[in-house]
Amino acid sequence: MAFYHTTALGRMVPASELGTVLEDLVLKVLHDFRMSPFNRSNAPLDETGLADAANLSPQQATALAESLARKGLVEQAGTRPPAFRISGSGVVFVMNLPQGIPSFS
Repeated sequence: MAFYHTTALGRMVPASELGTVLEDLVLKVLHDFRMSPFNRSNAPLDETGLADAANLSPQQATALAESLARKGLVEQAGTRPPAFRISGSGVVFVMNLPQGIPSFS
């Protein structure tokens, strides 16, 4: 019997894929920040804001965002402190995710 977690983006992933669960959480936070009517200029979210919104440590948030940047889903917009925004590819990825079905990415 397989156990699944539903990620922040609505994907079902095997319980052993905690990294995917956390990456989806960071993508959801950055996507929601990008789509906010209060962020019309597409300002990046610094590591502290990202960490607070995702309930992660700043180091975890930065490591996850950098991992997503290597996949082309997030852009690093600042270095001190690190700041991140979802990329155009990231927005397309989030918007095109099928909801509620098992995912093995």
